[in-house]
Amino acid sequence: MKQEKKTKTSKWTHFSNRCKMAGEQQALEKKGYIVDSPFVPRRKDHVNVYVRISIVRIGDIDTVRQEFQCEIYMRLRWTEEKFKHMDDSEKNRTTWESMWDPRHFFNNATKLDENKTVKEFRDPQVVYRCYVTGIFKEVFTINNFPFDYQKLSLLLSAKCLADQVTFLKDPEKEDNIRTENFFAPQEWNLCSHVLTESKKSEEKTGASSNRYPHYEIRMNVRRQYKFYIDNVFLVMFLITTLSFGSFAVEADATVGRIKISLTLLLTSVAFKYYVQQFVPTVSYLTLIDKYILYCIEFQFFITVHSMIGGLITNSKALSIFEWISFGTSLFAFVAINVYFGHLSWVCIKKAKKSEADNKAEYDMLNPKQAKGTKESAKVGGSRPTTIEGRQVLKSADAPTKMIIDRKEEVCENAAKMKESAYAKATNVKVERSNDNSGQMGMDIPVQMAKDNERKLMTLV
Repeated sequence: MKQEKKTKTSKWTHFSNRCKMAGEQQALEKKGYIVDSPFVPRRKDHVNVYVRISIVRIGDIDTVRQEFQCEIYMRLRWTEEKFKHMDDSEKNRTTWESMWDPRHFFNNATKLDENKTVKEFRDPQVVYRCYVTGIFKEVFTINNFPFDYQKLSLLLSAKCLADQVTFLKDPEKEDNIRTENFFAPQEWNLCSHVLTESKKSEEKTGASSNRYPHYEIRMNVRRQYKFYIDNVFLVMFLITTLSFGSFAVEADATVGRIKISLTLLLTSVAFKYYVQQFVPTVSYLTLIDKYILYCIEFQFFITVHSMIGGLITNSKALSIFEWISFGTSLFAFVAINVYFGHLSWVCIKKAKKSEADNKAEYDMLNPKQAKGTKESAKVGGSRPTTIEGRQVLKSADAPTKMIIDRKEEVCENAAKMKESAYAKATNVKVERSNDNSGQMGMDIPVQMAKDNERKLMTLV
């Protein structure tokens, strides 16, 4: 009996909940929403969600696991058209559960804590604020390791289709990053710019071809390479240099030469496994891997030379072979180090160029924070008359250019009116002198020209 009562009550509770949810569904449909299972309101019109990001802190960046820690402050806002048709009483009764929500999430987050959430209704907008802490995955490109320049991206997405929702950069306030809270300044240089891009997911040809909105927030870091130069490149250079010690042993002492070469070769192989803990397991060789492998191949060449030298019995031929081998080895060793030195310099320049390009892109998207904005504003306050001034005007924003162009036009008109006024005054003076009418007639047009010039300068 008790079990029958429990089943009846559970069925009744389930039925009442279904009726309640159905009633909420009908109420939302009357307001103009399309309600999907499990009764989540979906807008009929296209919604632009404006995103503003502030990077509070970037924690450890793990190159081997290819992940990083990040704490961000995020604000989303969008326009709610239904607010325009509601009175104050209906707005006060409105709850967040009955409002449309983009149902956002971070696509590359492995661990996420979204706390300190604040939801506000600003007629006719909805503002969503949150503080997010998490661990995010990032596929690092380490071809130029340790002279690499990496991006750290946060991929914001929504559980709505791309034809329903679009993420856009919030024009009210710029995105920023707090570089003073960076946890690893001894290993990375954190750039002071944040770049964003609104895009869509790739169209798939599988069971579902739906495309979803994405919003990529990108930071950049540049690796500090001095540690690897001192502890990897320099050590490997010294170990390889000791390979020339086999030439100091007598040419007929083959066993002694082979012992020196094999000992250094095994040391280099063990050192290669030590360096492997700094880089992830990838299917291509990094710059540091290439240098170590070239050094190991050079030591292998020295070992093979010692073996071949033991097979030559003629002392004169052995002496010639020794000099040829020494010269070839020395040339190959110098060429390897010069090549990798030049390649490292090119990688450093490439990383700095990428950083400068991204900073220029950030300044272009955020003109208020650009360094040249203040200088262009100062130049815009006075009339530019030199080529340098015109070059500065090219970097000014559109409103400043319009004001400066207007001032130049007014100044040119003033100069033309001044010249015409003086020309008229000169003609009047000649006529007055011919008529012997005195000096009074000459001063009147000159005074009128000065008054016109004074009025125009006040407009400027």
